[in-house]
Amino acid sequence: MHRSGHSTDASRRFIPAAIVLCLLLGFVPARYLALTGELADKANWIIAPISHPVLRLAAWLEPGRRQQGHSPEVARLQSDRDRYQTMFLRAQAEIGRLRGQISDLQRGIDLNPALPVRQLSAQVIRRQADASGRLLVIRGGARTGVTPNTVVVVNGVDLVGRVIRANRNTSIIQPITSTGAGAIDARIILRDDGFGARCQLRPVRGGLLQGLASEPEDPDSGRIEPIEPGRIVRLADQTWPANAQMLIVGIVERVDSAEDQLLRKIVTVRPRIDPARVTEVVLRITEDSPIPSNPPEGGP
Repeated sequence: MHRSGHSTDASRRFIPAAIVLCLLLGFVPARYLALTGELADKANWIIAPISHPVLRLAAWLEPGRRQQGHSPEVARLQSDRDRYQTMFLRAQAEIGRLRGQISDLQRGIDLNPALPVRQLSAQVIRRQADASGRLLVIRGGARTGVTPNTVVVVNGVDLVGRVIRANRNTSIIQPITSTGAGAIDARIILRDDGFGARCQLRPVRGGLLQGLASEPEDPDSGRIEPIEPGRIVRLADQTWPANAQMLIVGIVERVDSAEDQLLRKIVTVRPRIDPARVTEVVLRITEDSPIPSNPPEGGP
């Protein structure tokens, strides 16, 4: 009885000492604990041969896990089920993607129904750095009727940019946010009837566009229509093809006062989808543009 009581007292003294030691080790820099890592590595090398059989035995003895054991036939059927379910879900995702693509194409046609526009889907195969900014290389070129100045969109109406070079099978797109794209004329839509403020936007850092705009006066009421964040901005630039007019450039993100022009605002616009990061686009090709019988050779 006396020995048992002595063991209990010793264990009680050991526990606080162990806790204090652990706390002290917690403040020791990692580089001084290399010895413990080496000891642990040697210990793992010793116990590794028996650890796997022990784990398998424990899994077999555990009641909850033991019931999960199935015959090879059941395991095969479960594997087939999971595989076919994956195929089914993948097919559903592809169907959804194609439906969205059809919807995008239809929206692009509805924007300018009087224009003879043929729309062609194309994949972005790589991004290309250039002195004028980041460009997109797509699969689709002169052989399918793509020409320089072909308008490029996503979601049917969101402007990406335009083709600056069309090779036989590929084309190069310059996004509107590319530093070399230059300025574009746009209209900030302030009312549902299309009334808005004109502005000229230039690419700036962060994939944004920025420019000056004056808050317009309503000709009927004489009231000033304020430019506010969240307004849609559409292309209104006569240097672009007719089928590009009123495509969406982006959304007003910020409106600041111009220090040297009190009556004008500095408008910052962010595209709804970053043109430099898209993976699939739609080319808006004017139907009366002839498809060359012998398109030029060459690559991007």
